[in-house]
Amino acid sequence: MAIVIKNKARFSVFLGCVLASSVFSSWFIGSHFSGTNKQEKKTAAADITARNEANETADFTPGETLDWSLDRSSLDKSTYGLPKVLHKNGLNIVFISDKFGSRSDFLSAVGFLKQSLETVEPWKSYDGFNFFSVYSGKNSFCRVETENVRKPTLKCDEGINNEILPLRLYRFKAIVVSREDFTAWANLTRINNSMVAFSLPSGGEGQDFYRKVLLHEFAHGFGLRDEMTKSVIALAGSEATRAGGPNCAPDVKTALSWWGDFVKKTANGEYVFGNEENDVGFYYGCAGNENYLKPTAGSIMNLQDSTHPSEDYGAVSSDYLNKVLKYCFSDTVYRKSDDASFFDLYPEFKSCVKSE
Repeated sequence: MAIVIKNKARFSVFLGCVLASSVFSSWFIGSHFSGTNKQEKKTAAADITARNEANETADFTPGETLDWSLDRSSLDKSTYGLPKVLHKNGLNIVFISDKFGSRSDFLSAVGFLKQSLETVEPWKSYDGFNFFSVYSGKNSFCRVETENVRKPTLKCDEGINNEILPLRLYRFKAIVVSREDFTAWANLTRINNSMVAFSLPSGGEGQDFYRKVLLHEFAHGFGLRDEMTKSVIALAGSEATRAGGPNCAPDVKTALSWWGDFVKKTANGEYVFGNEENDVGFYYGCAGNENYLKPTAGSIMNLQDSTHPSEDYGAVSSDYLNKVLKYCFSDTVYRKSDDASFFDLYPEFKSCVKSE
């Protein structure tokens, strides 16, 4: 059996990427709590952290991704934008404003970002999105830090949590949309609630660069690694610099087990490589390590390499994301036995399905 590994190269950097989820482990972790005094917040924080830690290891009976009993129509309409139709077990996306001069300007940006998410599979075919928006007005919970960081980075304080809590969402992904100029980043996690910090300068709506950056960062919130040899933000030794499925293997043996079934073979069992932009194979360079292996030469998770442009995540990552949506964000109830190998490889998602 012959295995050809390609594309061992160093590429220039123009995009920031992931921060390990532990950086913001106290943020955006599902809770239906909406109290306001200090003791209530402290109790809620402990409950939220416990939920998050339990999600990583325990089995739960599948439930709604949001509190279905809450009448959200009573929320301040000048602050909160709600989906026209709520999906009980849908994927909740919360857009939060930062440094927008008006709500209409913010909602215009949100419209562009929603359309951007729906340009690529599997998001394009998914019909279970619950899009929420939170216009913070003059409230400023975030700031751009330039000292002791590799690139200008947006950081937000805990006050931003109070903007989300009234929505009572159990599982969600938050996207802080800012008019400030900084390097976009995202928490690297799989099922835990997480955040994308997204810089969209005035006039950025409609530009393809920002569409691709959003698609790239958004996928980190479901576990996809960078398919690049360098990272602007991730610290050495952090989770973001370690190999991880489905799209960044530490060695050939692991790559074969993760995506060998996607690679074309001859009658003699030799792997076949065709169009490098689309065909699955074994290519060097991901998670900031030139010796790790990725399944395709080009993908949205590799925006640094202009020689292999791509408009999708690649077959391997798309298949993985489809399964995440299927098992965790759909109305169908599944069991671990429905896809035992997937849940063995990614035990974090066992919380989405029934125990046997």
